[in-house]
Amino acid sequence: MPSYHVRYIEEHRLGFPEPIYLISILENYSRAILASKISPTQNQWDYLEVLFAALSRFGAPKAIVSDGGGIFYGNQAMDVYVALGIEKLRIEKRQAWQNYVETHFNIVRKMADAKFARAKSWEEMIVIHRTWMRDYNVQRHWAHEKREDDCHSPAAVMGWHKGTMYPESVLNRILFATRYTRHLNRFGYLRVQGWKHDARKGSVRLSGDRLGL
Repeated sequence: MPSYHVRYIEEHRLGFPEPIYLISILENYSRAILASKISPTQNQWDYLEVLFAALSRFGAPKAIVSDGGGIFYGNQAMDVYVALGIEKLRIEKRQAWQNYVETHFNIVRKMADAKFARAKSWEEMIVIHRTWMRDYNVQRHWAHEKREDDCHSPAAVMGWHKGTMYPESVLNRILFATRYTRHLNRFGYLRVQGWKHDARKGSVRLSGDRLGL
């Protein structure tokens, strides 16, 4: 079962005070990283980009698990789960071990944090991230040391196993629909980039958040 998580990388030299975010999808049994992204932001579309990368390569699982992070439960993400028949599960509070997230975080700290901290450009950060993901998947993992089938790395254990595969055209259509479908609020207004459109009359008014209220 895949699990989804976001890790903060606070030590970097990129010239801004905010942390860098490592958004990853981990397959719990094999410990393989199905998809991952290093990003200056952690919003809904950062998550969906990683999700669709995993779906395209490994197919849709029967269920996924995460903590209570908002990006995992947004309307668009929930629409994707429903469209692909994926059950959304949530770990218990303060029980991160249920999706192996702490083990994964510790491995990243040992393999890549020092290199991230020395990187002097965003391009260098991306190269370090790609190298870490490749090395992590192909190197021996402690969890698989006692296996008798010579599969000791996450990639080897993952092997050919996949979820339900969907054509790229289907995934693209679902992504497009969830990204651009909008919902009316209880007053009949459609929100687009901070503006409220009256769906009944076609009128437009400025919303409070655009005014800084």
